[in-house]
Amino acid sequence: MKLTKSKLKQIIKEELEEILQEQSLPQKIGLNYQFTTAELIQKLKELIGQKTTAGKDFRDLETMITNHIRAKGTPEEKQELKDLRDDLLRASGDVEHSGKTGYERRRVRRAYFKDKESY
Repeated sequence: MKLTKSKLKQIIKEELEEILQEQSLPQKIGLNYQFTTAELIQKLKELIGQKTTAGKDFRDLETMITNHIRAKGTPEEKQELKDLRDDLLRASGDVEHSGKTGYERRRVRRAYFKDKESY
């Protein structure tokens, strides 16, 4: 099949239109471009309450929360985001045999080794 210049332009145009129609993850969950930690916390509570955590955006949402924890917020807000992330993982069914999320298991392990070092 020969790809003509006009066919190539049409394909590029269609792909660009599709990309421009896509929304960012914050927009998909109902946040504006520059959102605060409090707005994110409120939206996550709504999502967990509605049990709308399934889909391919789930891992992207988890990553967005983790990055937000690293970058912004007070220690109290960060702890609340960690708890909400754990609730989100539980709501999606992403828990291990112990009933804990991977994040919870690693937090317990770090605390155990930190206590061992203090002796």
